[in-house]
Amino acid sequence: MLKNLTFTQKLFIMVMSAVLVSSVTTTYLVSSKSYSSTENDAKKYLSTLAKEHTYKSKENINKAVVLSRSFANTIEIMLKNDLHTKDSIVELMETTLKKEPYILSVFTQFDSDKLFKDDISLANKSHHDKNGRFVPYVVRSKGSIIFSAGSVEDINATWVNIPRKTNKEYITDPYFYEFNGEKTFIVSISIPIYNQNKNFIGVVGVDLSLEELSKELEKIKVYDTGYAFIETQEGIFAGHPKREAVGRNLKEFFKDQKVLDISKNIKEGKEYTFDAISYKGIHSFYHIIPFEIGNTGINWGLGVIAPVNEYLANASFLKWFAIISGIISFFIIAIIIYFTTRKLGINLNIISEGLLSFFKYLNKESTSSSKIEIDTNDEFGQMAKVINENIEKTQTLIEQDNEVLEDVKRVVQKAKEGDLSQKINKSTINEGLEELKKTFNEMLEVISSNVDKDLNKIQKALEEFQKLNFVHRIENSQGKTSKGLNALADIINEMLLDNKSNGLTLEDSSNILMRN
Repeated sequence: MLKNLTFTQKLFIMVMSAVLVSSVTTTYLVSSKSYSSTENDAKKYLSTLAKEHTYKSKENINKAVVLSRSFANTIEIMLKNDLHTKDSIVELMETTLKKEPYILSVFTQFDSDKLFKDDISLANKSHHDKNGRFVPYVVRSKGSIIFSAGSVEDINATWVNIPRKTNKEYITDPYFYEFNGEKTFIVSISIPIYNQNKNFIGVVGVDLSLEELSKELEKIKVYDTGYAFIETQEGIFAGHPKREAVGRNLKEFFKDQKVLDISKNIKEGKEYTFDAISYKGIHSFYHIIPFEIGNTGINWGLGVIAPVNEYLANASFLKWFAIISGIISFFIIAIIIYFTTRKLGINLNIISEGLLSFFKYLNKESTSSSKIEIDTNDEFGQMAKVINENIEKTQTLIEQDNEVLEDVKRVVQKAKEGDLSQKINKSTINEGLEELKKTFNEMLEVISSNVDKDLNKIQKALEEFQKLNFVHRIENSQGKTSKGLNALADIINEMLLDNKSNGLTLEDSSNILMRN
């Protein structure tokens, strides 16, 4: 198939094939690299965003933990120095509550007869429960502080029993609790209290509102529709911009195992990144960073969710931009190459036609050769100029050679007619032919000097001599042969005269003899 194509067509196909392969390869590498780079930048951004807000959320929650520790440490110091009184403890709780606006309440839960002796006469009075146990409870209520007592049932609550067993501070799972007639989402943080003998005597702690946590999450901008959330290691949403999700388990919204594994990774303290379908049915990117609450050994995790089409919007734009730019560049290059090869083909055709015309002239198929008409200063123009100059030189040489050959024919014809006086007068720049001309003229000169310039005179003389006319002479003899023939005729004439004289003498003698 390629055999039937012209050189420019083959060149165009080969160049365009190379450009196409190069363009596709370059576009693929550029788009892949830019896409990958932008994707990595987007993931780094989401990771940084998650880490930044994880630190803030952890800090906000740990403020309550630190406050609870401070409260517990102060009580232990009071016990150690025997400075503890019921009023001082209540005052300490009030001061603690005022330090942090997110804290809804400060509670104590002391075992019976461990801090103060139970006094049944104080049942349900002045921070005592129905058994007369001192368990003050301080609550924030509509801008004021309310003092009450804890319940008997709280003594066996998890936030009391677990610190008793583990000797560690503890944070409950988030739960709803009614404060001031409103259902509020909170967690309780409890710190174990020990007397001077290192014996467990109870816990103190705070109830922390998680409403502000969700409000802070609402402020986090994750592209257009992405969001951030906080989840416990048990899979409970502790904070979420969608309030209907707060307090509910992850399993209520997702079935995808990768999403359900968030709880497992939070519990193990592992940073977790994956792609999955969100509960809205959108392909999204998840990045989860776990953090420990105080020294409880309990982890929560802050996660960010970003729809893939949003966080990869720039990457997709760069990818398509590279592809479209590659396609446009390819067509621009194709157009440039097309017109370039077309111009190349035209110039090659002009040169080809000029050379064919010249070859026809050389082969005697035409009497003239046309010039190559390319009036440019590029390589083709220079090539055409050089070829035209050589064509002119060749034409001049051929014309000179033809003139010399015609002159040779003339001289040869004259020589055939017996005229050796002619010379080849035409000249040429063809050194070989010029040398032949010189040799031919020298040959004629030698022949004419040895024979005669006019062979017809010699032939005429020989014809007269055949008729025994030895009186005939070659006039204006110049060659040795013509002069020799004239000399021979002179000798023959002298010989004939002598013979005639001798014959006459003999005749006279014969007559005399006869007469005698």
